[in-house]
Amino acid sequence: MKEETTKVGRFAEAFPFCGFLFLEGEFLGQEHLVSIYERELKYHMKIAVIDGQGGGIGKVLTEKIRKHFGDTVELLVLGTNAVATALMIKAGADDGASGENAIIYNAAKVDVIVGPLGIVVPCAMLGEITPRIAEAVASSPAPKLLLPLTRGNLSIVSSKPEPLPHLIVELIDQLNRLIQKGEENKNV
Repeated sequence: MKEETTKVGRFAEAFPFCGFLFLEGEFLGQEHLVSIYERELKYHMKIAVIDGQGGGIGKVLTEKIRKHFGDTVELLVLGTNAVATALMIKAGADDGASGENAIIYNAAKVDVIVGPLGIVVPCAMLGEITPRIAEAVASSPAPKLLLPLTRGNLSIVSSKPEPLPHLIVELIDQLNRLIQKGEENKNV
């Protein structure tokens, strides 16, 4: 069986009443339908990791989130450029996209957004964060967990400088609390 037949995709029509899946001209049996439903149900939360420039911070975030949560979350990486996106995908993301439009389009479709503080600051990351990207991320209804890493003329008052590994540990802790809170609300 091809990899494409294990995913509910654009060309799939499910017929649960008869226990078959029709996918691109092939009928698949009940056992394949069950595995597809299990795959679709395993994701509790869709997390977007957004980064730019070389994608190094996004890469570390993607690795740590994947290591901590495994396949229980869906990781979508969004880079301001193809280099950043490629690096984050290699770090263990489920999917990725590059550019202004990709970030704008997906910012409102995820459950949580993580990345450096610059993703909500127009012209940050040496100009890679456009005003439209900053607006889309900031106005997304998703909670945003942002690392207080600044460059240039932006300072965060009363923030103690911490090394990146310490900041990522704190981000993972906050993400874990968000996921637990989401699961509690789901069970009510």
